[in-house]
Amino acid sequence: LDYCPVYRLNYRYINGDRVEGTDCTNESNTKVVSTFESFGVESRCLASNHVVAENVEIPLCMESRCNEEDNVVEILFGDTVRSCEYDGQQIQVPDVPGLFLTCPRLA
Repeated sequence: LDYCPVYRLNYRYINGDRVEGTDCTNESNTKVVSTFESFGVESRCLASNHVVAENVEIPLCMESRCNEEDNVVEILFGDTVRSCEYDGQQIQVPDVPGLFLTCPRLA
C-alpha cells in the first residue's frame, strides 16, 4: 500500500483517556475503540465521524487496499468491500447507521 496516501494515528482517546502508540498496522494492538476496527499489515487509519469524549471525531483503523486496476482504494468490512471512487467520499460503515469513513486522496 505504499502508493496509497493514507495516514497513521500515533495516539487516540479511549474512554476519555489519551492513549499513546496506536498503530493500525500492528496486528497485536489491542487498543480497539470499536468492534469493527481491524489491526494488521493491511490496515490504515481513516478519518471518520466516530465521536468520543468531548465530541471529538476520531479516525478508525480499517483494513484497506489499493486497487490499481480500477484506481480506487477499497475498504474491507469482513466479506463486504466498499470502494473509494473520489477524494473525500463518505463511505457508510455496514450495519452501523450514521457512521461514515472519509476516503483518502487518491493521488
